[in-house]
Amino acid sequence: MEEKIPHCRVQVHKLSIVVSRACIWDSSEPPCDGGSIRQEPEETHPGCEDVRRARIIIWLKPLLAHHMGEKKSISALVSGGEANAGPPLGPALGPMGVNVLQVVNTINEKTKDFPGMKVPVKVEVDSETKKFTVEVGIPPTAALVAKEAGIQKGSGTAGTNFAGEISMASAVKIAKMKIEGSYAFDVRGAVKEVIGSCVSMGVKVEGKPAKEVYADLRAGKYDDLLK
Repeated sequence: MEEKIPHCRVQVHKLSIVVSRACIWDSSEPPCDGGSIRQEPEETHPGCEDVRRARIIIWLKPLLAHHMGEKKSISALVSGGEANAGPPLGPALGPMGVNVLQVVNTINEKTKDFPGMKVPVKVEVDSETKKFTVEVGIPPTAALVAKEAGIQKGSGTAGTNFAGEISMASAVKIAKMKIEGSYAFDVRGAVKEVIGSCVSMGVKVEGKPAKEVYADLRAGKYDDLLK
């Protein structure tokens, strides 16, 4: 786009801006919206060329933003290290024009530490450049507890029958993984949340019913692990 005005020329080509002579806008609206440009006598404003040029660039910023690609994103639960181009990823990513195989490989690389678990992922794609980013969340607490206990799922009759057992060290490890998205103020509070999941799943902690471990936690028995 090129607009010629006496003694002043502003040329915009994609994201390049060339200002050949100092000038300023004569209205509060940018020229592309109907404003006008007037020439300022340079001798009356010595040293102001940089200021006038800055004003031009500020007004043109909306034009620059217009050329930036729109961001589109999808969120999904995938099996750690085992994502593929089928649903839910393939059908959602295909219309975005991104290389689906590259996205899948990136997801699998980032989730390989969670085998057999459902992992939340978010893929963001630039609609113009087709570049993408992958954000990986942490699996649900129940899935992490099941992994540490070596079980597929919790007991269907928690409180009566027990499906497995984890150590307090495992509970602390899970708590530290989940604390960023937790309502807990510290690791101790996050551990209590993990123990709560153990209670509902019928998983013992340190060989005891999870409810009984709360008292040990309050008494400071595991303070060394919480550091």
